[in-house]
Amino acid sequence: MNPTRKDDATSPAPPVLSVVIPTYCERDNIGLLIERLNNHLKEASLAYEVIVVDDASPDGTADTARSLGDRYPVRVIRRHEERGLATAVLRGIEECRGYLVVVMDGDLSHPPERVADIAGPVLEGRADMTIGSRYIAGGEARNWPWLRRVISKTAIRLASPLTPVKDPMSGFFCIRRDLLQGLDLNPLGYKIALEILVKASPQRVLEIPICFADRRLGKSKFGPAEMFLYLRHLQRLYPVRFSWLRKAAALVKALIILLILLELVFYSIKNIDDMNGPEAGQPKSIEDYNDFNAFFGAGEGILKGKDIYFTPTSPEGRHFIYPPAFALYMSAVAGLGLRGAAVYWYLVSLLMVIASAFLLAGIFARDRAGRSALVLIGILIVSRFICSDLNNGNANAHVLLFLCLGLWLLVKRRGFAGGFSFGIAAMTKVTPIIFLGYFAWKLLLTWSASKRPALETAGSGPTVLPARFWTSTLCGMIAALVLLSAVVPTMVLGVKKNYSLHRDFAESMIFPYARASGYPEKYWDSGFSLKVFLLHYLTSSSSTDSKKRPPRIGLADWPRETVWRLYLMISLIIIGISLFSWRGDPIHRVAPDRRAFILSLEVGTVAAVMLLISPLTRKAHMIVLLIPVIASLGVAWRANAPGFRRMRNILISGALVVGVIGLGATRGILGRELFDILVDGRHTILFWAPMLIWISCTTALFLLGREEKPGLYAGGKSA
Repeated sequence: MNPTRKDDATSPAPPVLSVVIPTYCERDNIGLLIERLNNHLKEASLAYEVIVVDDASPDGTADTARSLGDRYPVRVIRRHEERGLATAVLRGIEECRGYLVVVMDGDLSHPPERVADIAGPVLEGRADMTIGSRYIAGGEARNWPWLRRVISKTAIRLASPLTPVKDPMSGFFCIRRDLLQGLDLNPLGYKIALEILVKASPQRVLEIPICFADRRLGKSKFGPAEMFLYLRHLQRLYPVRFSWLRKAAALVKALIILLILLELVFYSIKNIDDMNGPEAGQPKSIEDYNDFNAFFGAGEGILKGKDIYFTPTSPEGRHFIYPPAFALYMSAVAGLGLRGAAVYWYLVSLLMVIASAFLLAGIFARDRAGRSALVLIGILIVSRFICSDLNNGNANAHVLLFLCLGLWLLVKRRGFAGGFSFGIAAMTKVTPIIFLGYFAWKLLLTWSASKRPALETAGSGPTVLPARFWTSTLCGMIAALVLLSAVVPTMVLGVKKNYSLHRDFAESMIFPYARASGYPEKYWDSGFSLKVFLLHYLTSSSSTDSKKRPPRIGLADWPRETVWRLYLMISLIIIGISLFSWRGDPIHRVAPDRRAFILSLEVGTVAAVMLLISPLTRKAHMIVLLIPVIASLGVAWRANAPGFRRMRNILISGALVVGVIGLGATRGILGRELFDILVDGRHTILFWAPMLIWISCTTALFLLGREEKPGLYAGGKSA
């Protein structure tokens, strides 16, 4: 973006000073600001113009500013497709005609009576850029609470290697317009001055003391989302100032990947050694073996024509409880032998997790740095569940990859392919079948809304996901289910064997206590789902797994049948609330970016609901929380319109609390005794991970549906 423009030779003589004021919901302040600014600059005999860049404020800020055009030299630009203070400033600079550009806030926090003092040194040639500073002699930030001061000083300290300026966070500055010519200004958040200081590198920068007065009218836009954007901004600027950081970062990434791969190989070999028992021929108890044994045994059982559901599929007695298509897949892996198959499994699982994170991050970030940041933060937050999946050798990484691939394809408007990917996930583990209901619900909503005229977004064409999109998505998932449950197994095993496998699988799911005797009741009554949470608190009997967990708290002593009915009722309520949150924008009358983000949040809520209502949810299953976590962080990052501060805070809090819960569920962090006291066998704390992320994503969807602001997320070019 080139923030300069040529002045028309036929236009009036350009003013000396162009004052750019970005606004959002400043109706109560903008009139007084322009009046005071006019009185001051008229007294200083400075020819000026005011450019107000408004982000479609719902309170009528743009109309108020435009009404002042008859009395003052004011021009108003109202943006509909972009959001954010920094991009508003750049848009205003594009329209400037003055020799100097002054940028100031529209909330009267910057004293308009100081504009001449800010512009004077640049006008006189004593400086290339001046900054209104709070942190030099004579400057102050009035009526700030101590926490705001600490945050401000910390932000300045983080930026100190980039510039010697004492207050680079200031939004009140003046610079020669020609210094901005040819610069690729692409800031994140509010700190446009820091971006200019680093990229324009003005030789003479002078700080002018100002008294920063906190706003008296309206609401502040400062919040956790702005702090997150600032850290992302620093991540971009440091390599600009210090080019060697790019090479160092690439080297560190390569070393981390190498260490992870080496650790994974050794970790895999250790797990296989553990499978052989402490001594040759001395198998451990069932609790000491991971799920990979059952998978591997099922693959061997398919090759040998054995019964894989009602007889143990591994030497230690573990049973296979997954769809037959997954056993067929494992038959190919079984050909590698136990050790080879295990190393392959762990390596592929880790790569699938990383690929899933990058697919999700690619929905929100188009630049490499943004994707890497979202991937790193997302994986760190759910790392406890990733480690559990790898430690148990479970198949949840496979499920995660196909869910993320399906979401990515839906965002690319590949309905059939996306639905097919979700179908593969459902044939790996049965719980993703819930997405079939989600697609059917979206089809119903879109079909019912198709009679209304589709709205268009200026410059982007129709923004409708038509009924045929959801029809093709639904057909894609059904096609995968049919192909992987009937066609492929029948071609490999024959009709009779395939029918027998599906019958046994259905019976093992419906009658787990009666038929799957090797998979006892204690495993179906353990875990972290809603059902187990209610059993833990509403029954007083001791846990059937007393060696590993303390007795239940038992706030009540209800019969198990009553608790089961309560579980079903609450599950229906959760599903009903989710359906209601998904109904808000059935034809997606929004900009394409926002459409993708709403879809990501919706898929994230489905993943959380899947964990909550499943009868058997373990730590390893919670790896799918990577979807709502990265969706929450991505939407919070891109939803940079000031009016969505509350939604951003809710999403960030929901994502971070998952990481906190993961740490709390780790004995090594809290210590064994404190762990048992706080989480009482992990039933309570881990249940709240999917529950709280579901609440945050659902709340955000309700807020998005209520606001109905098109083009919300186009806040930055590289975002």
